[in-house]
Amino acid sequence: MLSRKIAKLLINEKINVDDTVSFLQKHNLLSIYPNILTHLEFKKRKHISFNSLIIESPFKLDESSLEKIKKIADYKQGGIKEMLNEDLLAGFVTRYKGKELDASAIRVIEDFTNTHHI
Repeated sequence: MLSRKIAKLLINEKINVDDTVSFLQKHNLLSIYPNILTHLEFKKRKHISFNSLIIESPFKLDESSLEKIKKIADYKQGGIKEMLNEDLLAGFVTRYKGKELDASAIRVIEDFTNTHHI
């Protein structure tokens, strides 16, 4: 828990790295340094993933389709990751900034069958 709290303080710039290392040395806590780094790496991956536009589609998207999806998702900046998912049949699923838009054929079929009690 201490390593997680220290990592959070470092991310929020409440403390700096040099002071942290000095503190850990002074209190014989250098053994938790690798755990702090692990938490920092996890937060970085999570941040990158959250700020990346992830697009699942059953086929490779052309540039025009990609631009339309970026507009629909209100994409501003960050990475873009396209993933092939043949289970979707048609359409796409996007995730960006914690929001998901499912415009896949699977979702349309599921909605139809649920609405019509099939």
